[in-house]
Amino acid sequence: MNALQTLNSPTAQSAELMVFPHAGGSPRFYRHWPSALPWIRLVGVLYAGRERRLADPLASSVEAIAEEVADEATRRPDPCPLVLFGHSFGALVAYQTALALGRRGKPADLLVISGHDAPTAGCRHGDGRGDDELLADLFRLDSRNRLVFADPELRAIYLPAVRNDYELADRYVPDRGAPRVARIAVVNGVADPEVTREGAAGWAGFADRFLGEALVPGGHFHHADPHLGCAQRVTQLIKGLRPARQDREGVA
Repeated sequence: MNALQTLNSPTAQSAELMVFPHAGGSPRFYRHWPSALPWIRLVGVLYAGRERRLADPLASSVEAIAEEVADEATRRPDPCPLVLFGHSFGALVAYQTALALGRRGKPADLLVISGHDAPTAGCRHGDGRGDDELLADLFRLDSRNRLVFADPELRAIYLPAVRNDYELADRYVPDRGAPRVARIAVVNGVADPEVTREGAAGWAGFADRFLGEALVPGGHFHHADPHLGCAQRVTQLIKGLRPARQDREGVA
């Protein structure tokens, strides 16, 4: 499978942060984060159908990605604490992975959501749009996408992955009978057109403890900006943690 890849080598690790990219994205969007969290091991999730997994079939569901990641994560050394960060489409995958890890007795201590409202009213990303319409939406979210998709070869590689991820998000329906995640926090770009304050607050219904929404400079892809406001906020959240296992066992 090889869905997980370590992005740094901290000298004194005190937490593990697993990052879940947006639709069509990959862990390379987080390669500038280690400077903001030198004491945290950063692990990227690489979805099938891109980079070194280009030959792997695209995923069939959000749940399938989550199960793959959870299976691989349970074979790794048990980190304390374990934090999941998901951006946009990755927010859905990270949430579902948190549930899958909980079923395996390895609960995440914190789930950080970015760039996606709570999935209470369904998601609409793909909508059967043609390539030109889909590209126009990607350019609207981030003008830097024009550089990638201007190359016909890169477009042929990445556009199917984007479309598939959008379709997975459209089909995703969370199990409202599932156990709640121990803690959820939201970090959004102050100028992100894809999120609402109400949608951010809606994540409270999926958590035992909701830590609220923090706004950082930037738009939808604020987490990829060089100012590292998102990474710094995540670092602050991690510093305030104690393991979810202790909370659930009633340890003071």
